[in-house]
Amino acid sequence: MNILKGKNKVIILYRKHDCPFCDEIEEAFREVVLAYKIGTISDLPVQQSKKLPLIVEGGKHYFGEKAIRGFVEESKKLMADWQKFQSDSCYLGDDGKVC
Repeated sequence: MNILKGKNKVIILYRKHDCPFCDEIEEAFREVVLAYKIGTISDLPVQQSKKLPLIVEGGKHYFGEKAIRGFVEESKKLMADWQKFQSDSCYLGDDGKVC
């Protein structure tokens, strides 16, 4: 089965064991309580396995520090908005309007 061809919405992090940047990515996911799986590198096509770390989500691939940091920041924003709108409380929006 080729995992990269699917439209799976699960976030999968492919990483090396001895990778400080990968540890940072996992810490960021845990910080925002983002569900993810660690992928098996042997499931990747050879060309993809050379681009580690690699994040696969919904058929999209993120590799390289800039793309991965962007994905992590967008995930943090999404989770912050999710938590904000999941409460029963009212809040002031950025424009000063009350919900």
